[in-house]
Amino acid sequence: MKVIFLGTPWFSTICLEAVIKSKHKVVGVVTAQDAILRGKPIPTAVKNIASQFGIPVFQTEKLSKDENVLQALKGLNADIIITCAFGQMLRQNVLELCKYGVINVHPSLLPKYRGSSPVQWAIINGETVSGVTIMHTDIGMDTGDIICQETLEILPTETTYDYKLRVFPLAAKMLVETLTNIEKGTSTRTPQNHNQHTYFPMLTKEHGKIDFNKTSSEIINLIRGLNPWPACFVVLDGVRIKVLSASIRIEQSKFGIFMKTADGEIRLDKICPEGRSVMDSGAYLNGIKK
Repeated sequence: MKVIFLGTPWFSTICLEAVIKSKHKVVGVVTAQDAILRGKPIPTAVKNIASQFGIPVFQTEKLSKDENVLQALKGLNADIIITCAFGQMLRQNVLELCKYGVINVHPSLLPKYRGSSPVQWAIINGETVSGVTIMHTDIGMDTGDIICQETLEILPTETTYDYKLRVFPLAAKMLVETLTNIEKGTSTRTPQNHNQHTYFPMLTKEHGKIDFNKTSSEIINLIRGLNPWPACFVVLDGVRIKVLSASIRIEQSKFGIFMKTADGEIRLDKICPEGRSVMDSGAYLNGIKK
């Protein structure tokens, strides 16, 4: 099938590359505008991969309202559109652009964890199992019919970054299989049970402020879920410190920064003080003493 791929961040490229290397043909890619860093444009990860393979790239912040890009996509005569972490709500004019409509890669077991940050929220909430859903996209927020799902365990110390390194290769495999099944006419679709849905809001940097009135497990899960972005933080002696990992204090705990919680004490293990590199909290304290 001829495919248009919509996505932006690095983990989208795992699915994009899988489709490129399959028997299906990616005829166009839509992604966000380049970021500007110190006056220089920084292309999205998806744009970089598409450019490497000579695939036309279209950049827009509001695809459903961008008539120029919509007309260009229509001219590609694609069979289907794939979205993977695209970050834009699609209107009917996009959903009806191709013969087989739009399918979406969503890293949760829908209808649980609808929304823009399903992996982060699953880890924050202490889930031990999540997975991938490939679904038909409709006008709602992750409300379309389910094509297929597979579960994947969340390991006890995994961060969001760690889990995405495992879940998106699984998603890529499922996506390619789904395209083939749709082409053969063997794909199935199952309506979601909307009564069982959960939805969590978009994350902001303020979500990273640690509340030590919570339990040790709740804080550690928050730190895992927000690593690498937006990252948890504390302010100690006027210094803002990112906290990248923590553990429950045990008697043999090594020297470092310890914080009381609602039900015990945790050690801040891997930290990044403002303006400095990542280090163990013990090394940070030793540096302060010198």
